[in-house]
Amino acid sequence: MFFDYVIKTDAFGVITDQDDNNAYVWGYNESGKLSLGDRVNEVISSPERVTGFTGVKISKVLVSQEEKATIWLTEDGKVLTSGSADDYVLGRESSVDTSTALLIDYNDAESIIDIHMSYRSRWIIKENKSAQAFGLNKNYRLGIGSDDYAETPVDITLDLTDKDYIFITQGENSDNTVSKTVVAIKNSNNLYDLYFTGYRFGMPGCPLENIQTEFSERIAINNVVDIRLIDGKDNFSYIVRDNRDVFNYIGVIGNIISSLKPVTLQPYDNNGFTYV
Repeated sequence: MFFDYVIKTDAFGVITDQDDNNAYVWGYNESGKLSLGDRVNEVISSPERVTGFTGVKISKVLVSQEEKATIWLTEDGKVLTSGSADDYVLGRESSVDTSTALLIDYNDAESIIDIHMSYRSRWIIKENKSAQAFGLNKNYRLGIGSDDYAETPVDITLDLTDKDYIFITQGENSDNTVSKTVVAIKNSNNLYDLYFTGYRFGMPGCPLENIQTEFSERIAINNVVDIRLIDGKDNFSYIVRDNRDVFNYIGVIGNIISSLKPVTLQPYDNNGFTYV
């Protein structure tokens, strides 16, 4: 076997085998999230082949231990889900738990090239870069309007077709202040314009409403070179370029700008920079 994709957490693991195009999983199969058929709620101590993926190569897997659900992206552009169906996170009208990965209800001709997850919310990115969402719309972070749920994928209210962008989504904490989604769209100056939906906390320069039910007008933070989460979950950081071509780091803790200082940027991949 030659393993070309590996993901491992404290309670879950998946590997794909380049030789036979099968996925193998291990860990606690709570609510059938590992997609092993009848072996629900068993502890799988060594890798076993996933049912439903024979001869299909997996390119990305996202798993939520708390939700007991998994979303799978195949190399040929299909999305399957398995596990608990609470809050419609499986993306099917028939929202029942499933112990075998099944295709989401998706009728578009476009292949799917990426998937994103936050707590009980899911997004799929299509080949033309447009996005759809399904699951729980807590604090309207799905960006689909005011509906509480989306049982199956629906278009978000921001047109991303053929755009170059960074997609960041946050789940929630005890007071829901980090329940939001931010999209940074590259403009003609090769910098980013920011848009968000959800809870306003941590988004300076945005409309004053505490809750944004769909993607806002452009946020008034200009000349953004890069955006990411500082700690991987709660707090944003931005790199902005001023009119002297100096790059400045802005860290945002809640609505408070914690620092504004010059930084040096070193490219690390096609999507961002390393801060020095």
